[in-house]
Amino acid sequence: AAPQFEPFDGTLDGEKPKRTWGEAIKDTGAQLAEGVNTTLGAIPSVLAPQSKVAGFFRDNAEHWRDKQSDVLKGRIAETDKRIQEAGKDGVMSQIGTAASEYWNDPAQAARLVATNLPSMAATLGTGAAAGFAAKGVAAARGLDAANKAALAAKYGTTTAAATNAALNAGGARGEAFEDLQKSALAQGMTPEQAEQAGVSGSILPGVVGGVAGAVSGKIGLEKALLGQATTGAFMRKAGGAFGAELAGEQIEELAPKVATNYQVGRIDPGRTLTDDLGRTVVETAIGSGPGAVVAGGAAGMR
Repeated sequence: AAPQFEPFDGTLDGEKPKRTWGEAIKDTGAQLAEGVNTTLGAIPSVLAPQSKVAGFFRDNAEHWRDKQSDVLKGRIAETDKRIQEAGKDGVMSQIGTAASEYWNDPAQAARLVATNLPSMAATLGTGAAAGFAAKGVAAARGLDAANKAALAAKYGTTTAAATNAALNAGGARGEAFEDLQKSALAQGMTPEQAEQAGVSGSILPGVVGGVAGAVSGKIGLEKALLGQATTGAFMRKAGGAFGAELAGEQIEELAPKVATNYQVGRIDPGRTLTDDLGRTVVETAIGSGPGAVVAGGAAGMR
């Protein structure tokens, strides 16, 4: 029989398929839209993850992911398979594989940043608005500049932390609801039973996510940009703010993830507390990296 040859797709063996500049720009737009959708979708998921409104935002997130170029979607799918496979060998193995995958494919790493930007903007925006309003109140009271700044910092950081807590609670509960519902269906529950399992089981991850979001919102980027300026060496302040933002973001993602794994494990005996934690660590570090850099620079300069 004559030898069979695969058609040449424009890439060499082992080389990742490349996007055009137009596809890259379009992908970034779709990722930002996905981030906006996810941020808005967290609001109804706080109290009713099973509602039609929350379901709309979950479906719409899939719509925006599907809007990405076929090249990027294919690379994401292959990366996902390798990361999931590495997870079978433990958290550290998954961390190593995920880090390697994103290091070798900056386009996928950039996606994590783009989808995270809208939630950062929402948190900082509400905090900045509260701080501005507080300055107006302080001026009306005749307070001096120092007290104006103190009042603005207090209300700005508190509002930002509250916003971050609400968004993280909704995001965590929404993701947990979806995970629990799918697991319940896979275990043979009826759709009604699976939905109820998702509603009740997602409360704990939502609460944990809210607490973690409040803590992160008080120590990280929000504090660096909206809090009061402090004295001290540039590098010490910058390094502290940089580390606080990275640590806070890890708490935001890891704590509710463990809570979700615990709840799913009560339905599916195969789910462990550490399931997919390695991926979460790496993806969170990448997504929060730019915010950490900004936090460090802002704290140091102020």
